[in-house]
Amino acid sequence: MAKKTIESPTKLTQRTSAGLRGSLFDELDGLRKGTVNATRANAVAKLATTIIETVRLELDVAKYAERNKLSPDRAVRALNTAVALGE
Repeated sequence: MAKKTIESPTKLTQRTSAGLRGSLFDELDGLRKGTVNATRANAVAKLATTIIETVRLELDVAKYAERNKLSPDRAVRALNTAVALGE
């Protein structure tokens, strides 16, 4: 049985939702072709989830700021005092 080669990234991912989506589809294609292993595909999926969650948090802060007529900086400061993380 021939050893499968693992693709290495040849180009940087565009830092946009379209770029992330394209990279994820590239990983899926590589997984199906056998040029990407499942461990790498899983790691990429976890990273993508983290990126999406940080964007979601930024959008939530922006909505909070808009609802409360705060600048985004003041909204972040207000949220930091109202929410204790990790306890």
